[in-house]
Amino acid sequence: MAGGLALASCESAFAQTSPEPVPVLAADMEQTVLTPDGHSSTTTTKLLIAGATVRVEPENSSGRTGYAEYHLYDFERKRLYRVFPDDRIYFDLPLSGPLAVRAFVEGWAPALPEISVRAIPLKDEEVDGRPARLSLVERRVGRRATLDYALVWNAVEPQRLPIRVIYTQDGTRTVVVTYRNIENRSVDPRWFVVPEGFSNLSPF
Repeated sequence: MAGGLALASCESAFAQTSPEPVPVLAADMEQTVLTPDGHSSTTTTKLLIAGATVRVEPENSSGRTGYAEYHLYDFERKRLYRVFPDDRIYFDLPLSGPLAVRAFVEGWAPALPEISVRAIPLKDEEVDGRPARLSLVERRVGRRATLDYALVWNAVEPQRLPIRVIYTQDGTRTVVVTYRNIENRSVDPRWFVVPEGFSNLSPF
């Protein structure tokens, strides 16, 4: 229950120091996964980014039924909170290295010290009507000799999120991530903590 106590303390600090709405970057993340047999599935997720904390809200997906749930990623504390508002419960989990790396690769997580990155510019073109610059991005995690690659389209005018990212997952699936409806907003800071009175069902 230590994670629950820490989270309650965090919520109390928010209430005392940040009573006003906090600025966030909001975006819709559309993710399409392509498999070698030609199948594809697409999910749309709402992102709300406030510094090193991100609220992830699944909106809809093709071929599956959703359940009321949102996730809070705390990249500073390396914690992941899965929150089920209808049932007033949550799970306090360690944020695994592979999950943090995947979020960084997709462009919505802060840079990780264990990842070295080199971007090779390829060409300028338009993506969804926006001027973009395409780069081949090389990534190396830790001292691992193997390089991973992604194609990344960034807006010519610098912004926090890329326009599109394409990378391979597990060596077989191709993932296409596109960001839409990117905007600056202000929201209640309590959106980034587990609501008071929710039960922590984590095993330890």
